[in-house]
Amino acid sequence: MQNFTNLDPICLNGVDTYLFDLDNTLYHESTGLMDAMMLKMREYVANFYGVTIEEAGGICHEYWRTYGTTLRGMMEREKIDAQEFMDFVHDVDLSKIEPCTNTLAGLQKLEGRKVIFTNADHFHATRVLERMGLADQFEGIYDVIWADFQPKPARETYERLMKHLGAKPENTVMLEDTQMNLKTAHDMGMKTVLIHGNSYPEMQQEHVHQMAACMPSWLSSVTKMTNAA
Repeated sequence: MQNFTNLDPICLNGVDTYLFDLDNTLYHESTGLMDAMMLKMREYVANFYGVTIEEAGGICHEYWRTYGTTLRGMMEREKIDAQEFMDFVHDVDLSKIEPCTNTLAGLQKLEGRKVIFTNADHFHATRVLERMGLADQFEGIYDVIWADFQPKPARETYERLMKHLGAKPENTVMLEDTQMNLKTAHDMGMKTVLIHGNSYPEMQQEHVHQMAACMPSWLSSVTKMTNAA
């Protein structure tokens, strides 16, 4: 694992496809948006099972670790209405999501196909991208509904996306804030970038090739490497 300031500028040679996660990846975790959605998930689970918020938090964590998302866990265990769940969870205030000129400029300079690959739904992703002024920077949004509710890190969903895009893993970069989602990408041969926010990993992981604290930092580093090449 290397710091971006020391990366060899040839590390992205041949890359033509970028898979961007959405929440806590394109925008910084300090917005609190993901925290707000996590609270909504706990509220939904608490109401469904008739337990406390604290107990619901434990259930959410168990489902996330076992199934990839709380939603998938609820679908497997309880056969809930997925759209009802997503509508409830995504009904949050987006006022702290603001346009970021540095992210926009970096995406405009980044050569290659750029798509959103998210465990949220298309409606939520579109709202966030519009708030950030980035809706026209991505060729597509591949959400959990498109994935038939087989969320990251399910390998079959990654393989389906690669086939749909006509992309080769060795020519693809995946950017994520969740390490277990990057492991699948790494195992398939993709290059991986961890956007770690305020939580700098204590240990190196072989499935994380590069790290950055936030998206503007990574995009700026890529631009500098490209200019230096």
